[in-house]
Amino acid sequence: MRGEPVPDAVRLRIYLAEGDRYRQHALYEELLKRFHQAGLAGATVLQAIAGFGSGNTLHTAKVLRLSGNLPIVIELIDTAPRIDEARQIVDGLLDSGMMTTEPITAVRY
Repeated sequence: MRGEPVPDAVRLRIYLAEGDRYRQHALYEELLKRFHQAGLAGATVLQAIAGFGSGNTLHTAKVLRLSGNLPIVIELIDTAPRIDEARQIVDGLLDSGMMTTEPITAVRY
């Protein structure tokens, strides 16, 4: 195998809504900025086309009607200690939503 295995890799997923705010900006933008400043290996922000959460309200993106509160997922993959740092950042900013972590097999190319 050409790639290099990443030892003790963990994936952190953060589920929130597009409309979630931190001061004047989108919460996902603030989280991404802080993860970058903390030197985490990387993060990806994904916008869903539909979903619902604990409030049981269905949010969808339709051609004729654009929802302003679509689901957002932020994914990070790093080592367990670095993911713990990321979780502390999220704990300080997230009022609603969810975080999940899972050990993964990752290969860096």
